[in-house]
Amino acid sequence: MLTKIGTKRGSTKVRFCGVGAAALATAVAVGALMLPGAGQSSARATFNSGIVDLQWVSDNTPNGQGGYTPGPTATGPAVIGSSGDVWNQILGQNDNAATQVTNQTLDLTDGVTTSGATITTPNYSALGLYESYGNVFTPNPGTNLFGSELIQYNNGGPFATIGGLDPSLTYDLYLYSENISQGHGDTTFTVTGSEALTGTVVPASASAFTSGVNYWEFTLKPATDGTIAMGMAKSGVNTQNSGISGLQITPVPESATLGLLLVAGAGLVLLRQRGGGKPHCAG
Repeated sequence: MLTKIGTKRGSTKVRFCGVGAAALATAVAVGALMLPGAGQSSARATFNSGIVDLQWVSDNTPNGQGGYTPGPTATGPAVIGSSGDVWNQILGQNDNAATQVTNQTLDLTDGVTTSGATITTPNYSALGLYESYGNVFTPNPGTNLFGSELIQYNNGGPFATIGGLDPSLTYDLYLYSENISQGHGDTTFTVTGSEALTGTVVPASASAFTSGVNYWEFTLKPATDGTIAMGMAKSGVNTQNSGISGLQITPVPESATLGLLLVAGAGLVLLRQRGGGKPHCAG
């Protein structure tokens, strides 16, 4: 039984009464099964753990301007992540519309496990995919991540929607834009989930990931249907178009200590309901 929860000098005291080590371990295991996503197969119903990376890639250059065939492929970390991370891709020809996708499944960074998240893109008639001629980010993987960019030609609009998210969770979303090629400039991103948030990237030469210079981080919950919609628009006096090269998204981790206590408490309640006994607690 979980009892006498209080604080002393800022610390929390929790007493498990009449519970042996084996019973407590069982309680934790039982409670863990109640957590979101517990017991799901590798084809998870929602994206509730791990990291998803996505890059827009110009896969050739038919207009003779040189470049990559396919365009450079990002690997490893950006602001978050680890060495060897695999990035999902949306491909397209240089100086042409990117491939339109509907509920395309996204893998975790191991490149194998389905995350549960999906990506849907609109009609790209107002969007073009380009080799990034002005890429000034020097260390990998930034060089490859910023090697292509999806350009919004007009004043602004949607460019993608992430689905398959858990509406009860909070996510960190990183949008990457170096957007200094071909005279392009500032990009204002708008993301809409349970709320609408905006952030502006003002590009400049940088050899490191720098907030407000080559990426913007948003923290928000999805809409009730498990989606976060994303749009971009040009910003600034000398800006011709807006642009994005890639994104990362990950659930915000909850407090491990609080989570363990809640899990154990839930498990103990279930065990007591099934056992019918009254544990004794001295003191």
